[in-house]
Amino acid sequence: MTRFWHAASLVFAVGCGGVARTNVGELCTPGQQAECDCAGHSKGIRTCTAEGVGYGECSCSGSTDDGGSTDVGGGTPSPVCASKSAWTNGLQSSPEMTPGRACIACHSTTSVPLTVAGTIFVDLHEPDDCYGVDGLGVAVALLDDSGVEFAPRLQVNRAGNFYTSKAMPPTYRVKIIAGGRESVMMAQVSDGDCNSCHAAAGVAGTRGRLMKP
Repeated sequence: MTRFWHAASLVFAVGCGGVARTNVGELCTPGQQAECDCAGHSKGIRTCTAEGVGYGECSCSGSTDDGGSTDVGGGTPSPVCASKSAWTNGLQSSPEMTPGRACIACHSTTSVPLTVAGTIFVDLHEPDDCYGVDGLGVAVALLDDSGVEFAPRLQVNRAGNFYTSKAMPPTYRVKIIAGGRESVMMAQVSDGDCNSCHAAAGVAGTRGRLMKP
């Protein structure tokens, strides 16, 4: 059965890429903590750098043996990734880097410009840097105004990321395909920085993350 993204929650997505670009280069909030993997299937804590660009080394002190994490600092425990795995290599170049973050906003300042990029998750409010769906059998199609695919489908990788540098028309729509199911974006977009709107808390009227149908 084909499922459709709610038009009301996406109609504002056309111009919302500008929201992310107000913070180009700030990939995390200084002092923000995130979960990371430790030996023995336990979890630790890593902290965003003072510059707000990438995370420091994983601190495994205080981690538990059952795969959870403890609140070692007396504050809120770090978020848990549904995939049980997260990106921990800061700005190291990789197709799997920084899932969930605004890819195009950052890549606009690098030698690898992108026109469409995003991450597909299994949880609507997955934290930044958590790996998304394993992309085996999952693809993203780009549709013109008449609903016809105008470019090769984008394969989703094992971190849930997808991207392309192909030139885009002024407006288009996006369709996610997985296991014989489809999710079609009702509203047209002119900005391919998908994660800038489909953030963990949702931006400009979206409900949250891009989801596998």
